[in-house]
Amino acid sequence: MIIPEFDWNAIIFSTPYYSLQDIFDALYCPSLESVYITNVDAAWDTLQTLEIGDKLPAFQGLCLRQVEIDEEIGSPCEIMWNILSKFMNRSIYFKIEYSQGYTSFYDLVTSYASACQLDPTPLIHWLSQCDHFFGVQNGFNRFSISLQQLSLMNLRKTLEIIKSLDFSSTAMELSVGAFSFPIPFSIIPFLHHNIMCPHF
Repeated sequence: MIIPEFDWNAIIFSTPYYSLQDIFDALYCPSLESVYITNVDAAWDTLQTLEIGDKLPAFQGLCLRQVEIDEEIGSPCEIMWNILSKFMNRSIYFKIEYSQGYTSFYDLVTSYASACQLDPTPLIHWLSQCDHFFGVQNGFNRFSISLQQLSLMNLRKTLEIIKSLDFSSTAMELSVGAFSFPIPFSIIPFLHHNIMCPHF
C-alpha cells in the first residue's frame, strides 16, 4: 500500500491484503478532502463496517477504482440502502468504478425504494451531487450522470428529482439506457437545464 504525502486529494494504490479499514486507519491528514483507492475489497459488508473516524475533519469524498464486479453490489437490497444512506448522512460523496467501467446506483436506489415504499428523493439528490463532486474534482467544468437500466417510470421520477438541484454553471452529460420504445421527447420536460450532451 502506498500512502503518499498530500494536502487535499490522494490516490492510493492498495494490494488485496490491505483492507479499506487498514487504509483509513493509516491516514492522518486534517486537510484531506478526498481519496481515490484502487484494487481494494468493496463488498457491502466491508463498507458497512468502515469507520472513517475523526482524524480527517475535512474529508468529503471516497472513490473506489478498478473494483471487481460483485453481484451483491449490483443488486438492490437493504444493506445497499443503509450504506449509501450512511455516507449521505455523514456528508461524504461516494463512487465505485468497476474494472469494466463506472457503476450507477440510481437504478438500485429507485428499485429498492419502489419495492419497500421508501422515498428515494434524498438519495437521488445525494447521488447526483456525488457525480458532480467527482466530475469537478477531475478538473473539468462538467460531470456525467448515468441512468442506465431504469424503467421509464423511474427514469422520469429520477430526472424530475435531479432537475430541482442547482449545479451552478457546471455542464452535465446525461446517459440513459437503450429502450425499445421512443422516449426522448417524453422526457424532455424532465431534463435539467445544465444538460449539454444527452445520450439516448
